[in-house]
Amino acid sequence: MKFSDPHQKVFMLIIIFLVLPLFFASAGFSSDSCEVSTNSLNFDGEEDYICLTDNIDETPPFSVSAWVYLQDYGDADPPHTTYTGNHILSRGDLTYSSQWNYFLNVNGNKKLGFVTHPDYWSADVVEAEEIFPLREWVFVTFTHQTVSGKLYQNGQLVDTNDNMRAGNYYNASPMVCGAVWLSDHGCYYYCWEGLIDDVAIYDQALTEEEIDYIYLNKIYPSGSLVAHWKFNSGAGGTLIDSFGGNDGTIYGALWSTEHRPNDPCATPTPAPTPSPPPLPIIDSGDYNGDGTSDIAIFRPSSALWAVRNLGAAYFGSRGDIPSSGDYDGDGTAEIAVFRPAEGLWGLRQLSRVYFGGPDNIPVPADYDGDGLCDVAVFRPASGLWALRGISRIYYGNSDDRPVPGDFNGDGSTEIAIFRPSNSLWAIRGFTRRYYGAAGDIPVPGHYNYFDDGEAIAVFRPSTGLWAIDGSLAYYYGSNGDMPVAADYDGDLLDDIAIFRPSGGLWSIKDKTRVYFGSIEDIPVTR
Repeated sequence: MKFSDPHQKVFMLIIIFLVLPLFFASAGFSSDSCEVSTNSLNFDGEEDYICLTDNIDETPPFSVSAWVYLQDYGDADPPHTTYTGNHILSRGDLTYSSQWNYFLNVNGNKKLGFVTHPDYWSADVVEAEEIFPLREWVFVTFTHQTVSGKLYQNGQLVDTNDNMRAGNYYNASPMVCGAVWLSDHGCYYYCWEGLIDDVAIYDQALTEEEIDYIYLNKIYPSGSLVAHWKFNSGAGGTLIDSFGGNDGTIYGALWSTEHRPNDPCATPTPAPTPSPPPLPIIDSGDYNGDGTSDIAIFRPSSALWAVRNLGAAYFGSRGDIPSSGDYDGDGTAEIAVFRPAEGLWGLRQLSRVYFGGPDNIPVPADYDGDGLCDVAVFRPASGLWALRGISRIYYGNSDDRPVPGDFNGDGSTEIAIFRPSNSLWAIRGFTRRYYGAAGDIPVPGHYNYFDDGEAIAVFRPSTGLWAIDGSLAYYYGSNGDMPVAADYDGDLLDDIAIFRPSGGLWSIKDKTRVYFGSIEDIPVTR
């Protein structure tokens, strides 16, 4: 539109600035309610889900929205690719279509989709044309007005189906976040792998303008909200509905401090959460010689050693550092401690050795490739590595963390350090490189069959990121968790895993979750 009179332009600008706020106020938007996000939930793609509610009437008109971060695409399972993939929200049973109500997903075609199935023989599908992006936050919305279903991605319309059937077929079962129920499998399936944040249900079909306004401003229309799960608790097994009281129950998904974008909200600066202290260096966590690492803890206050499904023993005293390893080459890890005050190594039912001193860090490992764990210490003040009966080598300085490992796959352990100040990995006689960021915890391990030796890797507590050099990145865990990568299933590969001291949770990616230990315990496995 062109204005011949400059006064007309000024008049129109005044109208725009006066009328637009009234429009959004009439839709129930508040100009001072920008929603700040502080957390999200991390789903591992293996039967993590949230059971939300069965009390919400989603008879059209209605809308649903969520912020999602997809780590990897799910199973396609052709030919039913619109039904598979990674599910964000669902209601119903995928096995019996007469009970199958709807789901919002990134489907087997790697596209954002919405499917309803009001009867056994037919389905209504809405699907975006473009491939859904990985590893970035995306705001997704579906609206249903009488016979029109519309799908939006980051506030923009991506597909419309004007032949949707209306009815109350959405209300026969609970709403699930992060998965869909299959009764013939007896489990939740096609699970989300990644993060989900800020899920909302509305009792009207939002317009494109309203959806774009939510996306850009993080302001939700209270006049049409039915439920709003903000994902801001950061702890516990309940997902709070801040609007309608329809709290959800969390199954498996782990809290993360990573969250959807807050711009333009003023984000408060959170108090820094200290990273957990460095874990002791353990040569082996296979306490019964079956070829698998065992879930095990050491309790410093009482010198209790407890190994899940095997038993418990008391060995050591307050101030001792656990230093388990296969010191006699029989394939079984011996319970062992290093007592810095005396330089004492106590190897249960085997030996007592004096080696090292008060300022030393125990670094037990097989440094000469003879199949026996060697008594060894690292002295940060001088960078000395003292390997009993083998050698004395200076490598590193007082700022470094020792990270010994078999990085070249020759069967013997290399002396290596990680320097937190600049993320330097220095592996003696092998390589030097920078990998990681401030606050990362080194977690070298054998994560892939195609690697000859252990890979350089880090765990980032602030986001739950596991970054493995030359491989994919994964999100698993959150602030306060201790990384405990080990071979828990005997496949010769280290599994991504965390120990959560606050609840004694051991969570092993794609494998299992068990509770073993308490807040004061130190995990002792490898």
